[in-house]
Amino acid sequence: MLPLKNRITKSSDFSQVLNSGKKNYQKSLVVYFKPTSQPSRLGLIISGKVGNAVKRHLLARRTREIFKKFLTENPTGFDLVVKFSTKFTDPTFQEMEAQFSFATKSLKERNIVEN
Repeated sequence: MLPLKNRITKSSDFSQVLNSGKKNYQKSLVVYFKPTSQPSRLGLIISGKVGNAVKRHLLARRTREIFKKFLTENPTGFDLVVKFSTKFTDPTFQEMEAQFSFATKSLKERNIVEN
């Protein structure tokens, strides 16, 4: 379980990241990214169309585990919302990790270039 300080829980925070953040599309997920001065936080959007509850919770657990690795490198500065595509391809943990790291890496690079 992620600590409360590393979770996006408010609807207004989700909206802020989705509307004003940058995004990166991957095969089975979309990562929305917004720089902040607070501790890095994660929010998940997993539609019921992705699969049954077992599948959705598996995705959530895997994503939180991947985010924990991201936190060791980036303890502060980012709000991330991960939204799973309804055209979901049922990725393995390694595929999810590769997609997540590619998306966050490219978003961080774009943010550094633009600032």
